[in-house]
Amino acid sequence: MKLHLICKYTGLFFGGLAALFMIFGTIGFFTGEFLGVVRFSNWFWFANTFLLFAIFSILVFIGCKDKAE
Repeated sequence: MKLHLICKYTGLFFGGLAALFMIFGTIGFFTGEFLGVVRFSNWFWFANTFLLFAIFSILVFIGCKDKAE
């Protein structure tokens, strides 16, 4: 049961962090520079990593939902 909840909240946290980085990249695209980062694509590069980990965590959450620990 504990792994179930850890994977759920980990996926939500990293998914939110990836969404935040994507928003930063979009702001950087329209303004030209955001938080000292000139190349807006760097925000999307980091968002990919967090998004992949969030997807993996949510898949583990779905897979462990029916199994008893």
